[in-house]
Amino acid sequence: GRILVDGSLDGILGLSTSAGAETVLIRADSSDSYISTGNFIIGNTASIASVNGTGALQVLGTGNGDTTFTIGRFSANSSPPSFNFVKSRHGTIGSNTIVADDDSCGDIVWCVSDGSDLLSYIAKIEAEVDGTPGSNDTPGRLGFYTTADGAAGSTLALTLDSSQDATFAGAVNLTGGALSISGDGSNAATFTESSAGILTIATVDDF
Repeated sequence: GRILVDGSLDGILGLSTSAGAETVLIRADSSDSYISTGNFIIGNTASIASVNGTGALQVLGTGNGDTTFTIGRFSANSSPPSFNFVKSRHGTIGSNTIVADDDSCGDIVWCVSDGSDLLSYIAKIEAEVDGTPGSNDTPGRLGFYTTADGAAGSTLALTLDSSQDATFAGAVNLTGGALSISGDGSNAATFTESSAGILTIATVDDF
């Protein structure tokens, strides 16, 4: 292995396990720093495995602060901080091959311990391609999944598709008040539930 310290390029610290290229390169200038092999773990000395495998970046802890991942943007405008998922069908990093209908392009999974491992999960949100994509034409849908009692994995509960239609797998329960639905033209309608449990459906023209 070797350690490389180079002050001629505004500060470079490189670490490697062989005479070849550095596996860890930290720069003090605006160029990219990187870890080319292995995992980067904050808060522990070993990585853990969960539903989708062993993550290359892990934040592990036992309290509030050491298990919180914060992305902050401080700028005098309305632009937000971002957390981006990127998907290409090309096998080379940074290269582009168009995705296909039904491709999964990212998910958020809530994994839990079942007493033996962390391979069970209680819910997830998944983004998928919803139609035939093209140049500057990438339709998508979101799937919301929940896990039933007695199961270790989630099933689809709600889909929001590329037409912005919502499809529920189960019943839709109203705990009180009115459910109002509006849209463009004569298809708009209002659903109102009375105290007696009567559901009234009427078009906007009826009011």
